[in-house]
Amino acid sequence: MSSIFPLLAGCALMGMREIATVTGVVAVTVPRGTPRREVAIIGAGYVGLPLGLTFAESGIGSVLVDLDAGRVEAINRGESHVEDVPDATLQPLVEGGLLAATTDYAPCARRMR
Repeated sequence: MSSIFPLLAGCALMGMREIATVTGVVAVTVPRGTPRREVAIIGAGYVGLPLGLTFAESGIGSVLVDLDAGRVEAINRGESHVEDVPDATLQPLVEGGLLAATTDYAPCARRMR
């Protein structure tokens, strides 16, 4: 369950309509007309980056929030620090605007108001 925490926290912060968990599988219902960044994932490590990548590959815009500025800059260049996430897979999603990283939690906080 702890590996799912970044997704649950991110969905709650971004105002997702429905979050349901069944034995570790998460289903998210995204309202029509939501902004391009539909999911925020807190943490861009070995759990958060692959999770964000999976959403982005499915066409759901994702923003990763992490305190490590170097990690954030690398992700925004399309460079992965996670062995299971090749640069060749990450880079087109970043360039296409489906995946981005930031050190700023403020966009998540604004969505909660």
